Amino acid sequence: MSNELVEKKAKIENLYLDPNNPRFADITNRPLMIPSHKITEQSVQEAALQRILEDRFEVKQLKDSILRMGFLQVDRLVVTPLPGENEKFLVIEGNRRLAAVKDLMRDRASGEIDIPEGVVQFIYTAGGWEDIGYEVVSGSFRPGQQLTIRRPQANSPHILEKLVGYKDLVHCEVFSDRSSELAWVADQILVNIQQDELSPEEILVITLDYNNSKTELWQLKQMLTERNIEAIRP
Repeated sequence: MSNELVEKKAKIENLYLDPNNPRFADITNRPLMIPSHKITEQSVQEAALQRILEDRFEVKQLKDSILRMGFLQVDRLVVTPLPGENEKFLVIEGNRRLAAVKDLMRDRASGEIDIPEGVVQFIYTAGGWEDIGYEVVSGSFRPGQQLTIRRPQANSPHILEKLVGYKDLVHCEVFSDRSSELAWVADQILVNIQQDELSPEEILVITLDYNNSKTELWQLKQMLTERNIEAIRP
């Protein structure tokens, strides 16, 4: 059996939250053991959705981001086929993103929000464009209407080598353990905010260790919280 990931398109109604998500263990105070044949049951999925909508999972922030920026193609989910189910999949990576989309769909069905039909791959609000440095000059975000946006000169990025020089473009450090490395990253982010005058929204942390990324990014998030820096893990 191959362990390689394969790109596949699936309907949102055929994607199911993981009711045995390890993140739920401290909510129920016991390991979750929902059998696979019950995963698609509405009551099981509703319970999983309500659990992951708890404030500490920060799904509301994801919903706001999707409304403003759209669900970008890089935000892909990792799924596995459900045994005995045709074209139905269990999400093993990306449950928060799936919960955000499903909750947005419920909000639209109830009339609370208005989302254009189809998969959103376009930023369709003025605020979304302003978040990435553009401004809306004229036009409408309605389908079929012309829209003009522009990027002000003040928001155009400078060439990095002119700002810091070629030698300082990449900085390398060596650490004795991972915790020390994460603490250094948190301290550097604090320097970026307090001395370099960056806002938290302008800082992105990427880990190349896929197998341990969940644990380490949560650990880094806690370190940032201790430094009074708000962080969101996608």
